[in-house]
Amino acid sequence: AAAKDTPEVAEAEENSEVVEAEETSQVANEETSEVAEVEKTEETSEVAKAEETSEVATVEETSEVAKTEDTSKVVEAIEETSKVVEETEILEVVKAEETENTNAKIVDAAA
Repeated sequence: AAAKDTPEVAEAEENSEVVEAEETSQVANEETSEVAEVEKTEETSEVAKAEETSEVATVEETSEVAKTEDTSKVVEAIEETSKVVEETEILEVVKAEETENTNAKIVDAAA
């Protein structure tokens, strides 16, 4: 029991406690660091997901614009076809009228 009371033993016990405290502190720091890394990874992952979602949205919007443009082209083509049909019908009416006039002139000349 007398040996425990010597200054060397007391100092050795204090050193041992200091070493244990430093080791505990180091473990705590490493765990905190790991938690921080996991949180950073999660944040990075969330940012990546947000960017991917944004890119998907952009692709969908681009696709919708392309569809709208295609639809617009189809509508224009239909309108142009409709105009051609109308013009053709008008020409046919004009030709028919000219033919009637010509036939009337032939009949008048014959009479």
